[in-house]
Amino acid sequence: MLHIEFASGEADERVNHMALNLGQAVLGAATTTGKPLCLDDAHLDQRFAPSIDRGTGFTTESLRAVPITTHDEFLGVLEVINKRGRTAFTDEDSGQLEVVATQAVGTIANSRLI
Repeated sequence: MLHIEFASGEADERVNHMALNLGQAVLGAATTTGKPLCLDDAHLDQRFAPSIDRGTGFTTESLRAVPITTHDEFLGVLEVINKRGRTAFTDEDSGQLEVVATQAVGTIANSRLI
């Protein structure tokens, strides 16, 4: 299972603590492939699960999902949805998200040493 432990934004309270099966929806797909996913129109992609939008009342338009992994362990997925201003995510946005995911790996690793 993939558990959503933290969400921030419009639908945060409705999304926090949701659970998905590994492989389910875009978060699950990023988990199983281990690769970043970029959806400029989420509704055109078969990995998108409209049931999640229906359950939260949120409307997903575009998203980026980046797995957080070490060389031998899956730690989670960092996902951003609907860039502010309703403009499309850029390659630069995707690159910055990957940097944040990499920094998260270091932070998690360091917290395990304590």
